[in-house]
Amino acid sequence: MTSAAIADLTGELKELLTRDGLYLAVNLLFVQHEDRLNIQMMAASSHSLGVFLATICDSAELDDPGSLSRRVAPGDLGAGPEKWDYGLHVCRYLTPDRGLCLQMTVSMPVSDLPEVVSRLAARR
Repeated sequence: MTSAAIADLTGELKELLTRDGLYLAVNLLFVQHEDRLNIQMMAASSHSLGVFLATICDSAELDDPGSLSRRVAPGDLGAGPEKWDYGLHVCRYLTPDRGLCLQMTVSMPVSDLPEVVSRLAARR
């Protein structure tokens, strides 16, 4: 996949994630590192991450080790080399009240980007 195609798909993904208010655009950061796309979500919630993942997954695919659903969350079925990785970091806002902020990260194979965008677009 070309750099231009990745940039276009990343832009589409950002639009899909922000269109219905799942995330605020200012709170999303997309960084490509080699064959991985890292998404940082500031001021995130487990609900918004859960809705995103549930939207792109299909439990009927879980028996297929090469499926997107299996890479996103393999569960007890075992993960392959193209699995998704997640992180959670708790920090504080730089505001007078210094409230807590959750930063979630999702690291996915760049090769999953077209399928993720397609599934999000189809469910809207």
